[in-house]
Amino acid sequence: MQEAPLIENTDHDAVLIFAHGTDHPCKTAFAQLQTELRNQIDENIHVTTLEMGLESAADAIIGKLVQAGCTNVFGIPFLMVAGMHFLRDIAGDNDTSWLYRLNRKHINLDLHNQGLAMLPGIGDIFCDHIRATFTVIDK
Repeated sequence: MQEAPLIENTDHDAVLIFAHGTDHPCKTAFAQLQTELRNQIDENIHVTTLEMGLESAADAIIGKLVQAGCTNVFGIPFLMVAGMHFLRDIAGDNDTSWLYRLNRKHINLDLHNQGLAMLPGIGDIFCDHIRATFTVIDK
């Protein structure tokens, strides 16, 4: 397996990437992201969304993890900040959170607790977009 930032899968059976979700047609990009990550890094990467009615997708992913005998999963929030969705939907102590549901199936969820905005380079991308916007406004 190739080494990739945050997806250092040496101690984990699988990786879960948690995106926000949308009802916009661009939601198909999440499936493509999963395909690319699986092709380039590892087959045991699952991309899922936290909203937009994907309860059955969560059940399917958890079922696949159980079937594969996974006991230790690494979770990455594909969110700008590890805020409300991270605290409630991923790491929450409620019976609908991913942490609770995976633990109920005897799967440990080891979470990266920072959003994408904390990763090197992401701030640069935002600043580049802001500079480009001001350039357009100045014209």
